Amino acid sequence: TSVSSWRNSAPPSPGLSLCGPAMQNRTSKAPKRVAARINGLPALSFDGNSAYLSGSCNISGPKTIIAVVESGTRADTCCSGVVTTWGADPEGSVGASTNGIALKRTGSVAGGVAAVLDFAGENNCGIVPMAGVPRILAAKFDDTDAASGLLFADSCPDVVVPRGGLGHPSTHFALGWRASDPSHGAGRYLDGLVAEVLIYD
Repeated sequence: TSVSSWRNSAPPSPGLSLCGPAMQNRTSKAPKRVAARINGLPALSFDGNSAYLSGSCNISGPKTIIAVVESGTRADTCCSGVVTTWGADPEGSVGASTNGIALKRTGSVAGGVAAVLDFAGENNCGIVPMAGVPRILAAKFDDTDAASGLLFADSCPDVVVPRGGLGHPSTHFALGWRASDPSHGAGRYLDGLVAEVLIYD
């Protein structure tokens, strides 16, 4: 079943409902709902070719992103977006995401896919294989600390991004997509499953 909208289930209270629903108005680009895939619960399946969701998300400063993900075997050599935040509507902007969590193709882990902390550049957690294994990924972006980014991928040691990589405020987010124009490797779509996403300011 194609999914055109994934609503924000957070209650309407400060800090818990900053993001609107994740939407896709074109059926050909919508992810599919699959039953009993991660811990016996349903998930969204992204095809790695064109499927993604996007929406508004007003976060002016530090942010924490958590996602439950199971990667397929394909990923971009830079990175394929899992959850990415943007400084403009990705549907109408030209560029790449500001901060988020992505996956990267690499020969250093089993299955060839590792988790990536996505910022103005990238850093990866190269010891944790992602392909075919459900993982909890968490990223913290906070330019008030000595480091502006930390990534946790299950048992992965912290990946630290030097201060200054936070990027500009986020007004939008995307699931399953990282870049919107050829100069940034247009698309960089996710091949995999996403069961849950949390975004906090």
